[in-house]
Amino acid sequence: MYTIDDLDTGTELLDIPQASTGAPCPAIISGEHLLHLAYYLQEQDEWDGMTVRFENGQRSDERCALVRFHRVYSPMFGPPNDEAFEGHPLYTRAWRPIDRAAG
Repeated sequence: MYTIDDLDTGTELLDIPQASTGAPCPAIISGEHLLHLAYYLQEQDEWDGMTVRFENGQRSDERCALVRFHRVYSPMFGPPNDEAFEGHPLYTRAWRPIDRAAG
């Protein structure tokens, strides 16, 4: 298990699309020093020209985002969801879920 220390921080990413607050269904594809994160978007009224759609053999009208991270050395994927953020080790460093759609 990875232990959080004084060097661990979080960075708020304000310029990426808002994930679905219901079921974002995140997926990660990673390789050497590069990571792609795909997730379903919060519903919007208009297409912004910046999103794509997941296709799985069935017709889906749900839009998704694909975010690329460079210089990734040790990706970790998993909990918490928004109901369990208070138990996350970085919570004491002002790390919180953000719902930009509500703000």
